[in-house]
Amino acid sequence: MNKNEQELRPGITDDNKISIIDLFVVLLKYRKLIIGTVLAALIAAGIGFFVYPSWRYNAYIGDRSQSAGHDAKMVINPSPASIYFLPNQQIALYFSRPDVILGALGSAEKDVSPETLSSWIPVLSSKEGTEKRTMESDSIEKVFVSQNGRLTIKEDTKTRIIEFSCTGFEGEQARLFLEELFVQGNAAVETYIKSLGEAYIASFEKTLQNPNLSEFEKSLAGNGREYYFLARGLLAGDLRALVMLIEPYTARVPVKSLGDFRNDYTKMALVGVFILLFLSVFIAFVLDAIHSIKNDEEAMKKIHDALEKTGGNQS
Repeated sequence: MNKNEQELRPGITDDNKISIIDLFVVLLKYRKLIIGTVLAALIAAGIGFFVYPSWRYNAYIGDRSQSAGHDAKMVINPSPASIYFLPNQQIALYFSRPDVILGALGSAEKDVSPETLSSWIPVLSSKEGTEKRTMESDSIEKVFVSQNGRLTIKEDTKTRIIEFSCTGFEGEQARLFLEELFVQGNAAVETYIKSLGEAYIASFEKTLQNPNLSEFEKSLAGNGREYYFLARGLLAGDLRALVMLIEPYTARVPVKSLGDFRNDYTKMALVGVFILLFLSVFIAFVLDAIHSIKNDEEAMKKIHDALEKTGGNQS
């Protein structure tokens, strides 16, 4: 800074300039702190590289319940006939029956091994199948977990829509399993509804044959004509008890490998090392500033005077 600039800007002197050499001096002075912090971080990261990713990978595999990486989903809805004849019954209960699920398993896997069936049998009872009622969404969820997979059946009690999802099957077996589950469950529902329909048809036709019906009774009979034809359609096989909104489809779920977990950990560890590096440099400059103030008698005198003034004001 020349003399004219110094006269125009008297607050700025050569002493206010930051010397790069001084910065390097501070770094060299506290090099043990900086290098030690970085080395400790690298050693910890190196040990963690052989421990943390493996632990995360094993937990990930355990959470997938040994799934082959194929998930299948399906959505169905009761027909008007089912809603009329089963107004307050959970349709999902018919799909939760052990004979329905085991029948679907046998049809999906064709040559299903006894070990596979035996792994499902213990969880296909009402005691082992966990049921969760979610009041916020008015839904009921039934979950079955075996050594070979997981089946979830969720029914919305308002819309009556039922969602299915399953994991733990190879290739297209998950989709085939849900297709067979729909066939088996639909047959179970139809069997029950047809018995109700037969009784309704007999009662309705008997009512119409009565010659002494009042106008009010005739009006009631006319209102029930729609359900009469629904029952006739079910018995004739023209109507189905359930409607498939979304056909079963298989979604390949990406399966992470141990290398993926190690790559993620490496990125995280490098970021952590750089953060500790910058933190150690910052601490070095803070320590150097404290050391400089302690060695500056004038600065220490000002600090003491300020503390004494503060203490006097408080008293």
